[in-house]
Amino acid sequence: MNQTTRREFLRDLGLSAAALPFVLNLPSLGFANQTVRKQRLVIMFSPNGVIPNAFWPEEEGEDFKLKESLSPLEPFKSKLLTLHGVCDKVRGDGDSHMRGIGCLLTGTELFPGNIQGGSDTPAGWSSGISIDQEIKNFLQADAARRTRFGSLEFGVMVPERADTWTRMSYSGPNKPIAPIDDPYQMFSKL
Repeated sequence: MNQTTRREFLRDLGLSAAALPFVLNLPSLGFANQTVRKQRLVIMFSPNGVIPNAFWPEEEGEDFKLKESLSPLEPFKSKLLTLHGVCDKVRGDGDSHMRGIGCLLTGTELFPGNIQGGSDTPAGWSSGISIDQEIKNFLQADAARRTRFGSLEFGVMVPERADTWTRMSYSGPNKPIAPIDDPYQMFSKL
């Protein structure tokens, strides 16, 4: 198996975005000859933050300029939403990192559990469904909006272990969804 550098992966990802219109017309994916395109939601998360001056737009509203880090998303700018300064002050068990990722898309506290973080109170999985899965359920309920895969969870360098730090999508309370971080495995699935 060929090793791909991070730079090559990001370069290929940019090419993938440019090739999106062609991919959407592949008959094997069920998108070709559709009169109405299916709705999609893409959530990107960077656990170690961003370089602020290269990421966050300076302007607010619709007339903003994408900085260097987001410039590959220029074709999708009219549909792009960047959230800055969101404060998720969920309390409860676990350390702030556990609560941060476990509650990021659910907005709920973690269940008590046995995963020990950097606090005195160990924690478990999130106690609610994540917004991406809630939206998936809503869209998949209508045959006109249904897609072959209601939801695809990608990851990059996801550790082998399964714990609160490695899961952000939940199909329901105490039901984390494991991301696929092997591009070959995801390609085979598609």
